[in-house]
Amino acid sequence: MQTGFLFNKRGSTLPLALGLVVLASIFCVSYSNSIVNMQSRVSYANHRFSRQFSINQILTFLKTPNSLTESSGLSLNSNLASCLFGTTTSTCTENCCNAGNEDGFYFIDPSDSNSDLNLKARLIGPPTAPVWYKANNTQCPANTVDLSDCSYSLSGTYTAVCPGNETTCHHAEHLIATVHLVANPNTKVKGQNIKDQNFTLIYFNNINYPPSVLPVPDITLSLASATETEVSITGYSGHPSEVQNFIFEKCQSSNSSVVQVTTPPDTPFSSGTAKIKLKPTGIGSAKVALQINDGGLENNLSKEAFFNVTVTP
Repeated sequence: MQTGFLFNKRGSTLPLALGLVVLASIFCVSYSNSIVNMQSRVSYANHRFSRQFSINQILTFLKTPNSLTESSGLSLNSNLASCLFGTTTSTCTENCCNAGNEDGFYFIDPSDSNSDLNLKARLIGPPTAPVWYKANNTQCPANTVDLSDCSYSLSGTYTAVCPGNETTCHHAEHLIATVHLVANPNTKVKGQNIKDQNFTLIYFNNINYPPSVLPVPDITLSLASATETEVSITGYSGHPSEVQNFIFEKCQSSNSSVVQVTTPPDTPFSSGTAKIKLKPTGIGSAKVALQINDGGLENNLSKEAFFNVTVTP
């Protein structure tokens, strides 16, 4: 009787032990999955925070004065250079910045100390050649063919705004720049949940506009009268809302034996206009050359302007 009792007791304990083992296994698997999911969420949150931090850094770099100066030195950024500094291009010699056009550009990493501009790291590229990044926000190797390890790309575009809404200008008043984040749909890295985003900012271009001399019509003087004739010269600051106090850099006759400029070289401008006096001295024709200075530290001289003077008997 005692032996049977012990057998029954042991027989009833075994299922209980097995049940406890099964429950413990389920708990361990469930807990393990929770740990894995939590680690995945933490990793995703860290990558997302790091990605946003990296993009914010790029936007901060772009907002600083002269941030695009170095990048504009790339030959691939020739249009950007025109809109920043008024440089010419292979197809344009004057007022080469086109307003309203969306152009892509490369942005060089300002922290890269490489002395060769073309070898410096690029944080963003144009939409046709974006810079690719991995899930941990490090760059994919340049010229990568297989982008499956890359999670997203960054590219940049800008639209130039000219003074007075002109269609072309010496350089842009400001640029509307946009950084484009585009998720890689073919990445093999799962669980990133990256969404396409655009980040827009305004880059102010604090560069002086070169002045210009407005056209002066040709005039005819009479030698018989031998009197001085007054001519109005008007300068333009290069910006419709800017008024400059000009001085003459050049105001001279090409042939003083035909016509003389009797105005003192320090003749003042008032509201952008000055009066010069011409005196006929002989029969013939001559050109009067004009150039003004707006007193700026850059782009301060106008191009030379000319008008013809004919002296009759």
